[in-house]
Amino acid sequence: MSREKEPQKSDLTIRHSREQATQVAPQTWSERIDTALQTDQFVLHMQPILDLRRDQTAGYEGLLRMVDVDGSLIPPGAFLREAERTGRMQLIDRWVVHRAIKILADQKRRGSRFRLSVNLSGRAFTDAELLPHIIGALNSERIDPTGLILEITETEAIPDLDEAKRFMQELRGVGFQFAIDDFGAGFSSISYLKHLPVDYVKIDGSFIRNLAHDPVDQELTRALVEVARVLGKQTVAEFVGDAQTIGILKAYGVDFAQGYFIGPPGPLV
Repeated sequence: MSREKEPQKSDLTIRHSREQATQVAPQTWSERIDTALQTDQFVLHMQPILDLRRDQTAGYEGLLRMVDVDGSLIPPGAFLREAERTGRMQLIDRWVVHRAIKILADQKRRGSRFRLSVNLSGRAFTDAELLPHIIGALNSERIDPTGLILEITETEAIPDLDEAKRFMQELRGVGFQFAIDDFGAGFSSISYLKHLPVDYVKIDGSFIRNLAHDPVDQELTRALVEVARVLGKQTVAEFVGDAQTIGILKAYGVDFAQGYFIGPPGPLV
C-alpha cells in the first residue's frame, strides 16, 4: 500500500534510508512502526493526478512515508513487509484512511476541495474494526466521501473476495470510491475487475515507462484501456515521464495520468 510511484532513485535521502533498512533487525523495525503509530511519525506525501481531458489537476495520491529520527523520510518499501509479517498492517491501514479524511476535512475548512487517493492493503478487508473506524471518522469530520478514493493493489492477494466486495459495497453506499492499483501487473486483474465494484483502473507503470518507444507496451496499454472502458471504469496511467507519453495516452482515451513529469510527491502546501 502507498508504495513508490516512480522508478527514479535520485532522491538521496530515500536511497540512504533504503540502505539502512537492510542493517536494521526485524524487531527494531517492529518497534519503529509501533513508535511511528503512537507518536504520529507517519506522513502522506501528495503526488498530483492530471485530468487529461481538461489538462488540470484532478486530485492527489497520498503516498506513505515514515519520518526518521533525523527528519529524513523512510519509504514504505523499507517497513511494510515487516508490518505485514507482524500483523501491524491493519493498524497502518487505519492510520492512512484516518489521516486522509483529516486532510480532506482540513482542506474543506480552508475552502479547498480535491479528490485524494490512498492505498489499502489486502489485509484491510479482514479487519473487522476498519469499516466502523472509517464511518466514525467520516461522521466526525463531515467530509464529502466522494472526495476519497481507496486503492486496492492488484498484485496483493485479497484473502476473501466476497468479504472485500461487501466491504466495498457498504462504503460505496455512503459515497466512497475505489480503484484497482497496478492493473495488469499480476494474474488477478480481470478477476478483480469482474468481481469488485471499482470506479477506477490504474494501469501499472511497467506498461507506461517506455510507452513512447515500445510497440508491445502500446498494444498492451491500448488493450487494458479498452477492457476498462467496456466495463465502464475510468483509467489512470502511472509512471508518466514525458510529454510524448501524455499525447499517446490522450489518443488512447485514458482519463487521468500520474508521474514525475506531472509532479513528484511532496508535502501538501
